[in-house]
Amino acid sequence: MIMSIFTKGAKVSAFILMKKILFYTLRCAYVIYPYSLHLKIREILNYLYSCWVSNTFEFVGHDTLFEYKVHVKGGNFIKIGSECIFHRDTIIEAWNEYQGYNYAPNIEIGNGCSFGVNNHITACKEVRIGNNLLTGAF
Repeated sequence: MIMSIFTKGAKVSAFILMKKILFYTLRCAYVIYPYSLHLKIREILNYLYSCWVSNTFEFVGHDTLFEYKVHVKGGNFIKIGSECIFHRDTIIEAWNEYQGYNYAPNIEIGNGCSFGVNNHITACKEVRIGNNLLTGAF
């Protein structure tokens, strides 16, 4: 049996000291990089990502936001209305060919829709989503 260098009381004191050091280190980090700054940077990055991803679709209305990372397949068959938001890890797929069969897919999403985290929308024929739809994560 290997004996510990510290007694039980010394172990507790070392743990409390480490906890205090971590606490004050994180407080200092918060002053340098506050949460509000993190949110602002994330908002800017999501805007830039949305501008980039929007070019994948046939049509995207104004003020539509795509959070990083949205997976798109067959974007030229997908139309999205204005003021929609697609949260992270959303998958939107329009399959024009599947297992050797050819299709004419069409996905139309109305205005003001919100798709939560991990949503999956797929079609090989047609999907129409009206205005003001709200979905959550699965």
